[in-house]
Amino acid sequence: MKKTVLLLMGVILMSALAFAEVTAAGNKLCPVSADPVDKNISAEYNEKSYGLCCKMCINKFKKNPEKYLQEMNGAAAAKDDHSAHQH
Repeated sequence: MKKTVLLLMGVILMSALAFAEVTAAGNKLCPVSADPVDKNISAEYNEKSYGLCCKMCINKFKKNPEKYLQEMNGAAAAKDDHSAHQH
């Protein structure tokens, strides 16, 4: 019985550690709509949790996360590109 309890505790601990490896992506804008994220709404992809603006965006993001992440990263790169003007 003692071994069973210890084994069960080990399985629970390993499960908790597996879930703990998901990290927040830190995005401020929804990758689907480009609206500000709601801190209570997110979806996981490749061990990262991405903030979304609403529940409707969850399914869209999950159907094609690569598309939305590529668009999000492209928009961020365009925003940071200062080649079009001088400081």
